[in-house]
Amino acid sequence: MKKITFIFLAVLAIFATSCTKQPIADFSVHVNYNWDGFELLSATVEVTNNSLNADTYEWTLYKDGNYFMNYYDYVYYKSYTGMTPYIVLDKSGYYKLVLKASNKRKSSEAEKEFTVDLDL
Repeated sequence: MKKITFIFLAVLAIFATSCTKQPIADFSVHVNYNWDGFELLSATVEVTNNSLNADTYEWTLYKDGNYFMNYYDYVYYKSYTGMTPYIVLDKSGYYKLVLKASNKRKSSEAEKEFTVDLDL
């Protein structure tokens, strides 16, 4: 009887771990410009995380196709692991934000590209 109970529990554990739902990485971005009177200072990027079935998030920001090595010139962070990052940019350029959403067994990625033009 103990052997049958052990086998049943082992099968149940395997089944439970194989049923982990696939995370779905999804988010949206909206760029807001920050003015001081008539002077354009920076851009704040509002990010809304719409991911499903994930419990950890890793965000990576690229400018003009390159990962930020000297991020203080461009942004207040280069990689962030919270649910939603707060991004303030002070340089014009083409940006790409990548989200890796994960759970205990699986992960999914999504990316959005946007432009910041501080020379308006």
